[in-house]
Amino acid sequence: MLKKYQARNEIKENKKKIFVLGETSILFNRFNNNVEIKEIEKVSKVFFQPLSETLYFIWKDYAERSNNKVLKRKLSEYKAYINDVSLDLKRSSPFDKDLEALTEIADEKLGLFNGAYGKYRIAKMFRCNGNMDGIITMASMYENTGIILENISERYKKELKKPVLNLTYDGSSHSNNENLIGNFLYYL
Repeated sequence: MLKKYQARNEIKENKKKIFVLGETSILFNRFNNNVEIKEIEKVSKVFFQPLSETLYFIWKDYAERSNNKVLKRKLSEYKAYINDVSLDLKRSSPFDKDLEALTEIADEKLGLFNGAYGKYRIAKMFRCNGNMDGIITMASMYENTGIILENISERYKKELKKPVLNLTYDGSSHSNNENLIGNFLYYL
């Protein structure tokens, strides 16, 4: 299915911009995602959730809840670096323009829950860069956080600004994810 989409997309000058986020062990390990991100990159421009932003989000949440002043100060410096990189990337930046707003939406949607970067992942779905055409989430088939996030995003579907495709992986090479991806990209 991706090959069919690729043939159609080669006619177009602008590739679709896809934001992928999810379980980091799936996103950043080609073996775990059946090399599907590499295949998506052949037909679309792929933007990953920034690991630096993900870690900032988790550390900031911890610093706020523990009232750790030293960590808060260090995170302020870290945030400045993230903002500088984001400015340099301009419209191609995968970073959120307002990291505080990212925290607010995460607290609104998930409260104290934070398994497997869940709060970050849900917030990023709602605050994805406006230049993106769609969002693909990737998680282990049996990851509880992925299941919870899929249910929550379904509940708030009308608030999502971008179409979302939720993919799961179980280590097998016979999944139908390739067809799902091809259809998703086609209908974007």
